[in-house]
Amino acid sequence: MKKYIVRMLCSSLPWEPAEFTFVYVYADSEQEAKKAVTDPMCYSLEANEVEE
Repeated sequence: MKKYIVRMLCSSLPWEPAEFTFVYVYADSEQEAKKAVTDPMCYSLEANEVEE
């Protein structure tokens, strides 16, 4: 598994402004990393592999 940083756009309430959040996750691919952090309040924008 590789380590990825995933950039997400999150908003807790529909009328509040959204904010960017970053999460580290271990996965086999960028798509898996984005799916691993799926949340009803957040949308995964991109995943990039990082060095350990």
